Amino acid sequence: MVLTYAMLLLAALPDAMFAPVLKSILIDRYQVELENSFWFMSINLIGMLLVLPLLPLLRRRLKPSMLIAAAALCNGVLYALMAFPVGLVWTLCLRALEGAPDLVVLASVLSLVSRSEGSGAENRALRFGIAGTVMMLALFLGLIIGGFASSA
Repeated sequence: MVLTYAMLLLAALPDAMFAPVLKSILIDRYQVELENSFWFMSINLIGMLLVLPLLPLLRRRLKPSMLIAAAALCNGVLYALMAFPVGLVWTLCLRALEGAPDLVVLASVLSLVSRSEGSGAENRALRFGIAGTVMMLALFLGLIIGGFASSA
């Protein structure tokens, strides 16, 4: 179970790391106004919405470990590509696509939390309470790490 929570922490960590580096990614690199740069944070919802209908099919065809590994690898590649100066439109397209593997990883890990040992409703509530706490911790740590990365 600890490994599942660790995967959840690592999956949620990058989501908050972008906020502190928006200035260097969009404002400095592409001269986007601050007010418009925050669209970057929410555009990945497009990828999430596009992959949502495919989740049941993916879960039936792949083992959870393979699904998590493939989606995490895809997510990492998309994050890496966004580090290159590929142009504003392509950066936004990459960010939109990044939402798909992000959702696949989070949904798959949360599914493992749901199916883990202890089938009682009380245990399930406790497991999801811990999962929510881990996700909030990941967002907190992501902001701090992103802040250090943007000041370096």
